[in-house]
Amino acid sequence: MPTGPGEAQIPSSKRNYVILAGCLACLIFCCVTLFTLNRSRESAALEHAFWIVGHASYAAPQRQEAFLQLIAAGNREWRGAQVAALHFDGVAFPQVFLKEIDFTGGSFCRSVFARAQLGGAKLANTDLSDSDFSEGDLAGANLFKAQLARAHFRQASLRGAVLEQVAASNAVFLGAELGEAQCLMGNFSGANFTSANLTGASLEAAVLRGANLTFALMVGVDLKDADLTDANWWRARQLTSSQINWLAKRFPPSRNAPKGWQDDFAEWQTVYQKAIGVEPEK
Repeated sequence: MPTGPGEAQIPSSKRNYVILAGCLACLIFCCVTLFTLNRSRESAALEHAFWIVGHASYAAPQRQEAFLQLIAAGNREWRGAQVAALHFDGVAFPQVFLKEIDFTGGSFCRSVFARAQLGGAKLANTDLSDSDFSEGDLAGANLFKAQLARAHFRQASLRGAVLEQVAASNAVFLGAELGEAQCLMGNFSGANFTSANLTGASLEAAVLRGANLTFALMVGVDLKDADLTDANWWRARQLTSSQINWLAKRFPPSRNAPKGWQDDFAEWQTVYQKAIGVEPEK
């Protein structure tokens, strides 16, 4: 269309560019608005989930669902969370941050806590049978009377943890850190402590029948009234001479011990007696 005298004519290509830029700006505005609204909804949903988790008046299934929602969102603040006595059997919680959380009386059978942060957590009377805590941090955690049968703590930290009266038969503590742990009257029958650090741990009246203590570091361990029947205690490291003499007299492997351990003890005993100047028994 012709223009009048003095009117500037805008090239069609430039008009198309202006229109395109305007449409793009509108699209960006819409996307930002939708994103903001979505984030607001998510934030509101998480706030509601934490409200549910923080109030024991909500039914257990509601708190369980809300807790899992918060876990999925990467929540790291658990003060006031009412999750004691809840059941999460078979659920995976890898690398989650759950320090000082209170799971007292709960159930986590066959659950996975690999590399999870559970320092100072309250796990008393909790069923953790067959669960996996490999490389996890449970330093200072309270596991009083917890069920730990067949649980895995490979290279996990349990330094200073309370393991008093736990039922940990056949549990795996391979390379675990158990320094200063309180294991009074715990049942560790058949447990594997290979290369574990038990420095300063209390095993008073603990049951370690058939436990594997190969290369376990046992500096300053309290073994008063402990039961090490058929455990290979002679393969542990840095027991005192008085502890070794007491164990050799009280807990030589019986015929129920693995044949390999019986033979290994006989060989060790011969070498040890020669080292301390005692004539081997014939």
